Amino acid sequence: MPYFNEGEYIVKVIDQGFDESKEKRTPYFWLSFQPEDSCEYIRTVELYLTKSTIDRKLEQLRNLGWSGSSFSELEPEGGFSFRGTEMTVVCRHDGKYERWELPGGGGESRPLESKAGIARKMDALFGSALSPANRKAAKEADRPATAAIEEGREIASADDIPF
Repeated sequence: MPYFNEGEYIVKVIDQGFDESKEKRTPYFWLSFQPEDSCEYIRTVELYLTKSTIDRKLEQLRNLGWSGSSFSELEPEGGFSFRGTEMTVVCRHDGKYERWELPGGGGESRPLESKAGIARKMDALFGSALSPANRKAAKEADRPATAAIEEGREIASADDIPF
């Protein structure tokens, strides 16, 4: 029987580390905490690291304040510690058991991206094109086409467009 009700809890991290699942040997990073001050039970959030979850898990770690460049920094003696950090966790019930995760999903399934997530990806892919110098060059390159359109000249027919 689950001890805690489903919902969000603000908790303080007690410990952290790495482990792997027993069956598939999937690596994961874990954070342990006590959901309430009066509670004697320690709970754990497990961030499973796979090819399909790595981007989301890194985003969750970054949102908690880690900006490192190596997972070894998150080892207990690695230099970066979440111990004492307050964070929001979500308790869900999976049959008879509690499942703890960070908001926005913490299990193997990856939630749909928000529009902000798509925008961040586009910035990463095309951000350099948004620099002031590139915008000016693109505007100047587009000027002859704009002038031709304003004068009513045809630039290209629909058959000439490759898409």
